[in-house]
Amino acid sequence: MIKQFNFYDIYGYLIPGTVLLGILWLPIGVLTNSWPDKDLSKALFLAALAYILGLLVQSVASPLVSSKIKFNEQMRAPSDLLLDASSSKNDPNSSNNQFSPEFKERLGDQIERVFGLEVKANQDGKAAEAIKARDIAFFQARTVLLVKKVANYVEQYEGMYVMMRGVGCSLCAGAAYLAGWASGFHRDLCFVWVPLSVLGLIAIGLTFLSVWRSWPKPVSTAMRVLWLAVFMGLGFSASFSQTLDVLRHSTTHPEFILWGSVVIALIAAAKCFSAYRSFSNQFAASVWRDFSARISYAEITKDKSGSTGEDSSGED
Repeated sequence: MIKQFNFYDIYGYLIPGTVLLGILWLPIGVLTNSWPDKDLSKALFLAALAYILGLLVQSVASPLVSSKIKFNEQMRAPSDLLLDASSSKNDPNSSNNQFSPEFKERLGDQIERVFGLEVKANQDGKAAEAIKARDIAFFQARTVLLVKKVANYVEQYEGMYVMMRGVGCSLCAGAAYLAGWASGFHRDLCFVWVPLSVLGLIAIGLTFLSVWRSWPKPVSTAMRVLWLAVFMGLGFSASFSQTLDVLRHSTTHPEFILWGSVVIALIAAAKCFSAYRSFSNQFAASVWRDFSARISYAEITKDKSGSTGEDSSGED
């Protein structure tokens, strides 16, 4: 199992889990002014715990944070949009602008020749058949790169966008947890219970509504609110178990530290989700670019050598 441990495990699971574990420990560290000992056995235990937390984070983040983009009233994957002829005039940074029309046409010819799929490259892929063909071709192109062991650069982008998604979700969950902890400092104020009660009712209502109507978007929205409510409730419960004297005299205004950490975590989460979009686009672009280069190189090598040792599909 250790031999199979690679950078994807570090980027995708260990780092997001470590971020969440650190945030969960922060209130205890602030209140007690103590931090984990520098002990190897404890470090290994915490690393294993962080890895497990990372697995849980990614299992929740994957269905809730999609890389697809709403484009012309359709949810489109970056790999699909890259092959469109034009992008929105209001979005000059669209992923469509990464490839020239000539490259898109050559890539479409290569995909059709190698996989037998008509992806309608350099056209606006509005038809469901074209979108489905592009999705199938993308995963087949990625498989070709993996089989030929030339996907290191592509896998780095994949690891980065998975890491950004996991860290962003960990920061959001951590911000809700810290907000619950910070709210415990004001438990004697009536206005604290009102937003907590409203948040809980909204989470429950959206969850039942989404299950009843079976709407994908409400399901996603409800689950996001529900997870945030759960973490905020956990934080408030942990804070509520402490007396107000312990909370307010452990250090100078610890609630300010926690509220400030909430703001910082939310800003960092927004940055992570922005980077997630960027890396997911770069991942898709790298797959198409490397696949096209691989096929072109195979064709050039075949023409120069005059042998049939490697065909246009890149197979040995």
